[in-house]
Amino acid sequence: MFDKIITIALNPSIDVTLWPETYDCCEPNRCSREKVYPGGKSVNVTRVLKSLGIPAHLIGIAGRENIDLLRGLLDRDGIDYRLLETAGAVRENITVITPDRRAFTVNRQGIPIEKQAWDQLFISVQKELVPDGENLVVFAGSLPPNISAAEYKRLILSIRRPNVKIALDTDFFSFSQIREIAPFVIKPNMKEAENILSRSGITARDAFGAASLLAEAAEHVLLSMGAQGICYHHRQEGLRVRVPAVAVSSTVGAGDTALAGFLAMIQQGKNLPDSVRYAAACSCASVTLEGTQAVTKVIASRYLTQIQTTKL
Repeated sequence: MFDKIITIALNPSIDVTLWPETYDCCEPNRCSREKVYPGGKSVNVTRVLKSLGIPAHLIGIAGRENIDLLRGLLDRDGIDYRLLETAGAVRENITVITPDRRAFTVNRQGIPIEKQAWDQLFISVQKELVPDGENLVVFAGSLPPNISAAEYKRLILSIRRPNVKIALDTDFFSFSQIREIAPFVIKPNMKEAENILSRSGITARDAFGAASLLAEAAEHVLLSMGAQGICYHHRQEGLRVRVPAVAVSSTVGAGDTALAGFLAMIQQGKNLPDSVRYAAACSCASVTLEGTQAVTKVIASRYLTQIQTTKL
């Protein structure tokens, strides 16, 4: 469907997961093992797409102090990327898995982006677009501290044209801003949907109504409900997707994995119900994996037959 998929990472991270032997607030805790992956929403989407056999080109901005570490992690995963340098260091996000299997996560804010790197990003994205082909550009993740939602929207709108579709997975745009962007797909979770719609207390029972409102701003809506699955809306079509109960290792990156699974199926020409089912299967599989390990086709297939869909 798309001649090229591009992912944009303004605030990438190095995701570290630690397994201490003890969890003592007063004494040092010795770690028995750890895992390190490249992270941030757009990076996660890119890694999962790659793992599912879908090529994508990542463009990111990273702090030069430890950019080589991030490059090494991306190279290890076989990611096609270009990183623009800025002052500072790539943030590290830390997840601690306690001996009783509880997870405690700290996401650092990230670093400001220098004007030269920001201006170069506009040029780099334009250069990567296929002029006479269909493009999908994924904008996902948090904002660097000195970039506003309005400025980020300006970046997105600078590439809008008939042959460019936008996938959006952020938590800072208002409903009116999303409607102006008119994305091909958005993937909010329940809390993000509440923020976008300026409503509180949205439950699984309210999900279809919330998704239908969000569909006034986006062509496809994947409303992630965690362990309760996904509510999907497209035009007048709605689906409620239920997932099986699984043993959870880490929820980090589960939503990114759902978006990647959906895009992978769309890219392969699958129908919408199957694409949404696969998104749910990928997300379900993701939470069973340690750290932010990327879901594979084999792992996702184990859960696909357990996904239940209901038309709404």
